[in-house]
Amino acid sequence: MTLKFEISKIIKNIIIRFTSFISLFFFIILFTLYYTICFINVYPHLMNEWIKSSFILFVIVQILSILICLFVSIIRFISFRCKSEKLYKISLYLS
Repeated sequence: MTLKFEISKIIKNIIIRFTSFISLFFFIILFTLYYTICFINVYPHLMNEWIKSSFILFVIVQILSILICLFVSIIRFISFRCKSEKLYKISLYLS
């Protein structure tokens, strides 16, 4: 009986945390959207540059994340080949 009570207590806690997270996330998204719309209204000629720079930044971040994953995978592969525990720990630290 106490186990069911503890599980229900944990589930209620998770639901409260999830709801607060979603609410906070929604508030941040609305604030960011409002700020962006105001910025575009004040500086209408910068909209195209803003979109281009956002796209370029997005691509650069994606490429960097792929390169980091590739680098960690290579280090891990080398650690398995050479049976080096130090290299493996380095790869765990990097990932």
